[in-house]
Amino acid sequence: KDFKSNVKNFTIFFKENNSELVAVGAKANGYSANFKIDDIVAKQQQLIEEATLTIDNLMFQDAELPNKMNWQSAMNYCENLNLVGFSDWRLPTLGELRIAYKHKSEFRNMQNDLYWSSTIDESYTCCSLSLNTGDNFSYNQDNNYLFRCVR
Repeated sequence: KDFKSNVKNFTIFFKENNSELVAVGAKANGYSANFKIDDIVAKQQQLIEEATLTIDNLMFQDAELPNKMNWQSAMNYCENLNLVGFSDWRLPTLGELRIAYKHKSEFRNMQNDLYWSSTIDESYTCCSLSLNTGDNFSYNQDNNYLFRCVR
């Protein structure tokens, strides 16, 4: 990252590996960096596995989570989250939270408490799900509850 930010024009070196080109290094202005693409991919996969949990086609945030927030703050947090190279995070729907509830033993950072969802009910109040009982509730947006982001 520092190499790229400090150098405007640089050359990336590739080599053929099993009929595929893989990047093996970069050079510019007398500076060079060698790297193994397999190591980079393995490190990224490790970071993803430590910070998230994938269930079906959903990737849930499972890294250290923020404190309780009101609904709008939780929505904003998820929309602005950049985690393990992904920036398309959002607050989960009530249905997606039910999936998390069914798999709550697989999460490293799940508490038996209320979690915000992005779902709004017919009375325009926000829905939350108890990860203790699996029941959903409607609450005013100003209340502070836990949440986790999904993509």
